[in-house]
Amino acid sequence: MDDARNDLADLATKRTETDPGALNSNEILDKGASGVLVGLKAFCPLYNDALQFGSTELGPLDYERDIQQRYDEQRDIPFDVFRQRAEEIEEVREQFADALSHQSNRMATVFSHWQSGAGDSARGMWQQIEKISRHDVEDGLAESAEAILRSCSVIAAACHHKADWSLRYAFDTWGPVPAADVERAIDVARQGRAAADSEITYFAKYLGDEARAAIAGDKGGLEAETKDAAQAWAKEWLARFADEFASFVGHFHTMCDNTRTQTDEAWGQLAEFLLGLPEDPYAGVAAGGMSPQPASSMPPPGTGPGPEVGGASPVTGTPVHIDPNGAPDTDRMADEDSGSVVPASAFTAEPSDGIGGSLSAELGGDIHGAAGVAGGMVASPLGEDSDGDAAPPAGGAGVGSIPGGDARSGVAGVGGAGQQRASSYPLGEIGLFEPEAGDGAFGISRISGSLDDDEPEDSDE
Repeated sequence: MDDARNDLADLATKRTETDPGALNSNEILDKGASGVLVGLKAFCPLYNDALQFGSTELGPLDYERDIQQRYDEQRDIPFDVFRQRAEEIEEVREQFADALSHQSNRMATVFSHWQSGAGDSARGMWQQIEKISRHDVEDGLAESAEAILRSCSVIAAACHHKADWSLRYAFDTWGPVPAADVERAIDVARQGRAAADSEITYFAKYLGDEARAAIAGDKGGLEAETKDAAQAWAKEWLARFADEFASFVGHFHTMCDNTRTQTDEAWGQLAEFLLGLPEDPYAGVAAGGMSPQPASSMPPPGTGPGPEVGGASPVTGTPVHIDPNGAPDTDRMADEDSGSVVPASAFTAEPSDGIGGSLSAELGGDIHGAAGVAGGMVASPLGEDSDGDAAPPAGGAGVGSIPGGDARSGVAGVGGAGQQRASSYPLGEIGLFEPEAGDGAFGISRISGSLDDDEPEDSDE
């Protein structure tokens, strides 16, 4: 466990605002796999057995579906692929800047020998083109590359928080009770008078003074009435165990929800920024009018927890049920909740032949398994939800859902995405903007979450 904590801390030191510090999200999540998941896997079957003696809102648990898959929601995010795309955009920007400088020198020579009204008009148009090229196109490319890297860093921070949560709240016993002794309690509760005296006597150490005294008072074997009482005590203990375990799993779900929300929010802000870039920065000049408005500002870094979670899911429209105080019904946990609201919006498919559309097509894809890029069309719906922390072995109630489907992440080439006619822009006509056709696009799936703290603290107990 200490090695995993140290490895996770090392990854955190490598992360900056524009560097996730890892090649893939799996590098981060793997560090936390030896934490709380191990305890939950051992105690989930016992919790399910204990439900026959007490009910919970959470109900039965399937470890693979309700625990493992929830933890793995941010797996297979290829940070290295995003960095490669950002570097390619930066290379395009540098080539564009060099070509623009060369063309500016050529045009200066032309205008020095073109002294007429037509020359003055052409000079004015060229100055507009040059200004748009430097401020809209060149700066837009630089900001796009940086926005991609910043988004990856935010998502890496969310994955780090999840792995850290898992390690901080790892457990191998439920309080003082190991899994084998919970099993003994289940046997006593089921068998009653048929239970072995040794099983009842052994489990009595976890019961109150009255129970221990009654069991110890029977000499030469436990009486039937004592076994009946022991069965009732075991059932009561198991009902409390089921309630506490469900509460803790609820906090785990809330943490997973918040990680998904922050991740979705980061992808959503990136998509919004890229879609905000002008499709044709030179449209106004070509039409003899003014140039278009500048692209939207770059998304904020947002590397830490955000404000309170609430509202409705931007995908399903259903309310997000997160207690803003997060106070669990246990004296062993306190709550510190903060969250962030995912914008209740989605991006619809739009034809894109220009700068913004091409970049969005190149950087879009299957966000949260629900969108794709094909032939210059961009669709990027956002995901959902919220976060919380808990300290084992107790917790606060909360139930999270598992995203459906078999979302898989990776790189998928889409022929033709980002294609653009060089003649679309005035600069294209003179050879300054000539992207190659069929460069393809890539997409990623299983991208989810918003990380906001809801950290119950251990009490003095």
